[in-house]
This record gives sequence, C-alpha cells and structure tokens, in this order.
Amino acid sequence: MLEEQGSSIAGSDNSKILIPYSTASRMTEQTGVSSIYIKTADESTVNAAISSVEIFILQATRDEEVYNVSNQSDVLDTMDDVTSTMSLLLAGIAAISLLVGGIGIMNIMLVSVTERTREIGIRKAVGAKRKHIMLQFLCKAFILAVLGEIIGLLLSFGIVEIYSLISAASVKMSWWVGISAIAFCAAIGVLFGGYPAAKASRLQPIEALHTL
Repeated sequence: MLEEQGSSIAGSDNSKILIPYSTASRMTEQTGVSSIYIKTADESTVNAAISSVEIFILQATRDEEVYNVSNQSDVLDTMDDVTSTMSLLLAGIAAISLLVGGIGIMNIMLVSVTERTREIGIRKAVGAKRKHIMLQFLCKAFILAVLGEIIGLLLSFGIVEIYSLISAASVKMSWWVGISAIAFCAAIGVLFGGYPAAKASRLQPIEALHTL
C-alpha cells in the first residue's frame, strides 16, 4: 500500500497504481513504452540526469527524432512565473480596494466631524484637550475599519465553505491570514482617520459652538 501523495496540476496521485510491466502489457495488449519518468536525488543533479538519459536513449535508438526528453523543472518555473504574476495582480487589486476603503472611511469621518461640531465645541469648552478629541475620532475610524474587515472575513469564510461543499474541493482559509488582514485594515482606518481626527481636534470652542 502506497502512502497518500496528494494532488497536483497533473491530477491526483492517490488514484494511481503500480503493476509489473508484463502485466500491463498483457492487459493493454501493448509491448511498447510511451513514456518514462525519472526522479533525481536532488535538484543539483537534474541536468546531469538529462544528459545521461539523452545519451542512453540515443545509443539505443540511433534516431534523435523518435524520442523527446523534457525537464519538469521548466514547467515548474513557468508555473512559478504565472503564480508570481497572479500574486502581483491580486496585490494590486487589494491595494486599490484598501485605498478606496480608506477614502470611504475618511469621508465618513469628515461627515461625522461636521455633524458633531457643536458637541466638539461643548467638550472643549468644559476642558477636553486636543488629544481627547483626536482619540475619540481615531477610535471611531478604527472600529469602522475593523468591523468592516470582520464582516468581509465572515463572508469570505462562508463563500469558501459553500464552494468546498459544491465543488467537493478542499479549500481552506488560514486564520493567521484573517488576523493579519484585521491588523492591516485597522492600520488603514487609523491612517485615513487621522486627518478628520486632527481637523476635529483643531476646532476652537467659540467657532464650534457658533457653527450650529
């Protein structure tokens, strides 16, 4: 019994069996071999193995046109390039989404400052300092960003679970990725909420009370 090997782009290795060549020839009624897979001990010996195989097959067939030796590491390099490109694309989309979300938080906070101008004036008139006003609005921006991220994560986990059930594929989301996303969005909320918070903290009590 072979150990589970998992699946790859080529398919699942768990559904493969190993049988003697003579048995395979009798079952398939074929005496030829269409392909041979060779595994090297480590990556540094791949090129030497390819040269040895080419020399051996050329000596056996005397014809360079009847065989082809390919290196799977070339396929892996291509897949790495594709993966890197997709990662950059997703990173760009995420950056744009964060920028749009940050601008949205900043606009909400500016509206909140405008609506609470009188409250800010009263608080400063009774002794509230700039840092108290700034902290109040920074906390609100922080809560907005984190709450939005938590809602997004819950939706993402739900979609992933539904997709796993429908497609029968094993798709999981790492919790540490979610925690990192929450921390990053919290930083975005504080960053974009800094300007509205600073604007609110600079309001003079007389001007703020006279506004409304």
